[in-house]
Amino acid sequence: MAKKTAILLIAERSEEIETVITVDVLRRAGIAVTIAGLSDANYVKCSSDIKICVDAKFADAANNQKYDAVILPGGPIGCKTFASSAEIGKLLQEQEKENRLIAAICAAPTALKAHGICKGKQITSYPDVKNELIDEYEYLEDKVVIDVQCSVYVQFVLVRAGSCQIIFEVASFFFSKKSNYATEASFEIKPFRLHKLSHGPSTQVTVTRDEAIELFKHLHTIRRIETNAGNLYKEKIVRGFCHLYSGQEACAVGMKAAMRPQDAVITAYRAHGWTYLMGIDPFGVFAELTGRQGGNARGKGGSMHMYSQNFYGGNGIVGAQVPLGVGIAFAQKYLNNGGVCLALYGDGAANQGQVFEVYNMAKLWDIPCIFVCENNGYGMGTSVERAAANTEYYTRGDYVPGIWVDGMDVLAVREATRFAIEHCTSGKGPIVMETVTYRYSGHSMSDPGTSYRTREEVQEVRQTRDPLTSFKERILNANLATAEEIKTIEGEIRKSVDDAVKAAKNDKEIPLNELTVDIYTNCLEKEIRNTTPFNPLSHARLGPAVNA
Repeated sequence: MAKKTAILLIAERSEEIETVITVDVLRRAGIAVTIAGLSDANYVKCSSDIKICVDAKFADAANNQKYDAVILPGGPIGCKTFASSAEIGKLLQEQEKENRLIAAICAAPTALKAHGICKGKQITSYPDVKNELIDEYEYLEDKVVIDVQCSVYVQFVLVRAGSCQIIFEVASFFFSKKSNYATEASFEIKPFRLHKLSHGPSTQVTVTRDEAIELFKHLHTIRRIETNAGNLYKEKIVRGFCHLYSGQEACAVGMKAAMRPQDAVITAYRAHGWTYLMGIDPFGVFAELTGRQGGNARGKGGSMHMYSQNFYGGNGIVGAQVPLGVGIAFAQKYLNNGGVCLALYGDGAANQGQVFEVYNMAKLWDIPCIFVCENNGYGMGTSVERAAANTEYYTRGDYVPGIWVDGMDVLAVREATRFAIEHCTSGKGPIVMETVTYRYSGHSMSDPGTSYRTREEVQEVRQTRDPLTSFKERILNANLATAEEIKTIEGEIRKSVDDAVKAAKNDKEIPLNELTVDIYTNCLEKEIRNTTPFNPLSHARLGPAVNA
């Protein structure tokens, strides 16, 4: 195989660290990197007055020469030079036209914008230049963003910070293999914390290649759904409340991976991801969000009220779903079907009296209910430390055993849920599971999420604990998948979800006479109260009742 080649452009005041580290590691990997300077000198003075010798002048290096990758380091002054150079614009346009790799670090995406490169695609950057890009790109806050076009070999790697990230992505592009996968891998996860339990799950977990791919697909799909849900809200196509699950995906995906067909789940109003996992495709989610007839509740439920088989919703009243979950679990015990119910609530709802009441009932009758406190650190805008005297939510059941789990690790959540299901089904009664997680967005779309926490805090979590990025790195490092395959999956999911958004936008609303349809499974009174008692509305049955 011919040796891969890359050209790294460098101008006066470019970032030297992003240049030197990138070139060094890529050359160690066997990639022929040419440092091309934009001046006539044989060196370039960089942002910290460090001089870097160039391999060639740009005009000579780019003359009739094609490269597998074109790399632009950051530095605001150097990037302005890139943006103003017609020759660089021509090189980038040819690179894009011929489906070859373009990589931009830090502020360099501004040069791509100047030359009309990758318009409409996903992008990230140094935060200070974000506002220059958001109008013409789909801007993401991730450290590394890869946008795939035409084939899996075409990558646009746009990096906010850290040359090591771009090195990893470019090297993966050059050296990814289509075979020799590992069939399974083992990982060490964070220790669980236990309350009134003699033992917990093992911290050594195993995942097969097929399981890993499935988990990644679910994580990425939910992230993509929520990104689009937020955009639809900003476009005023989604009305009312809208609570996003971005950052918390590992909780739902890990729990669903452990659930069996007879198990049920009920959650609060942050329900889009769960709706998808419980069998409603992205179109059904978006159609419900936008109030269209293709929604899983015919557009009458909206963001907070979505349902499917064994999924009892989205519930809009804070904490009210927890007693309902105990009732569902009681029914499962009564019917002796071997199922459990996962009743999810947040750290804010954890202080409600009704939660403690049903702890007592569930333990009294040994009901197979898993109380899941998704602790994302904030009840609306109040931190857990300011709201709760006891922030160890897994101990809140007192006489009900509990387990603490890292909610940003999908494998840890899966193992904890398996353990909890076994606990409940062995006749030991309920258990409390606290998943420590984080939400990137505000409490709802009306909350910017920055008045009670800093942007730096959010960014640190994204960079160090993101459930999607960390799991992706795990499976790549374990050779459960190649970077090429992951990029293909991401591209397919992006297209599928984007197509679902378009279809939902074009779907129709239900007619007015259907507003009072399917309120009850068995309506004993055929008339439904209207806004006044003098003009009642008629009730009718249209579709089969879910979970009746």
